[in-house]
Amino acid sequence: MKIKNLILPFVILCISLFSGCSDDDFQEVIGLCPVVTSTNPVDGAINVPLDRDDYRFV
Repeated sequence: MKIKNLILPFVILCISLFSGCSDDDFQEVIGLCPVVTSTNPVDGAINVPLDRDDYRFV
């Protein structure tokens, strides 16, 4: 009985999600994307502190 009560809300949720995501009007802009020049720490580094506060965003 509980499964029967959950089917209708699940179906309504799925339909609303699929219908909302069906139209994509994104236009790609060439040349304005950021380029990663380096990362800190390097890939595969171990014993990296997680509480750093010296992040720089350019």
